[in-house]
Formats: sequence, structure tokens, C-alpha cells
Amino acid sequence: MPDFVVSDMVLYGDTLGVTVTNQGPADSPGYWGTDYHGWGIDGDYYGYVAETGVALTAGASYTYEITGFNFDNLGDGTFLVNFWADVDNDVAEADETNNADSLYITIDPPPVAPRNLAAVAGENEVSLFWQTAVLPEVLPPLVSSAMGGISDQKINQPLYYLQSKSQNVTL
Repeated sequence: MPDFVVSDMVLYGDTLGVTVTNQGPADSPGYWGTDYHGWGIDGDYYGYVAETGVALTAGASYTYEITGFNFDNLGDGTFLVNFWADVDNDVAEADETNNADSLYITIDPPPVAPRNLAAVAGENEVSLFWQTAVLPEVLPPLVSSAMGGISDQKINQPLYYLQSKSQNVTL
């Protein structure tokens, strides 16, 4: 049987790389040929992570990328990013209890800069006038549509097929 584990999670820039490994002795059939995984923040599920046609063979790994982990999408703070391999248990595995991992990430606010800066030249002097910078108000993490590498649904598949002893034939 296949056996998925999250073997690595790393944030580089605003991109989260998550490596899933099939450490089992059998290939994954996937869900219609694709392994579907899930992700979330602070325990709340946000959607699927998958690459169409990627179903891990025995011993194989694949690194998925989720982009957009930045102030504009999430605001500032420390977040626990969760990842669940085979989130819907589509694939029967040798061990269904080892599919999850998580990573704390910290997003800092952007540097503040003065607004409406004006310089007025005088005799032997320059006067500067500005308004204090104000950080934009950001709501708690609601996944932004600007984040990439995620989906809220599985790809639609044919509903009807003929089955023989050796294959499925799609109509």
C-alpha cells in the first residue's frame, strides 16, 4: 500500500514549499490519477493542493508550492500553516495517521514610510513636511485569491465509465 508523509515544509520569500513522499511499497492510484492534499492556517482548512496527473509512485516525492504568504494577503503575525497529505483519504494507505505536518511562519509588517512628503526651499534652508505613515488595516487571515497553487475543489471527472476486468474506459 502507498504511505504518504509530509517530508519537508519550508518558507522561502512568500512561497511555501511542501514535499510529500510516498514512503510505502506501492504506487498511489490517486483520485482519478491525481493525489489531492489540503492546507490551512491555524487549524482551519483552506483548500486543495494538487498537480493534475501527479500520483506518487512508491518511494517518490513531489514538492508543491503555495505562493502569496505575505502582508498583503495575510497581514502581520505568526501563523501555523497546516498541510494534510491525502486530505480526503482517497488513497488507502499503510498508515493513515502520519499524513499531517505544520510550520510556524512569521510575517512582519512592511516598513513604514512617511506620506505626503514635501520639501520647501528657503534661503539657506529646506523645510520638510510630512504625515506619519499608517499601516493599512488587514483583516485576520482569509485566504486571498492572490495566493497561488491552491484550489477549493477537485477537478471535475467523468461520471460514467464502462468497467472490464482490466481497465476503465471513459466515454
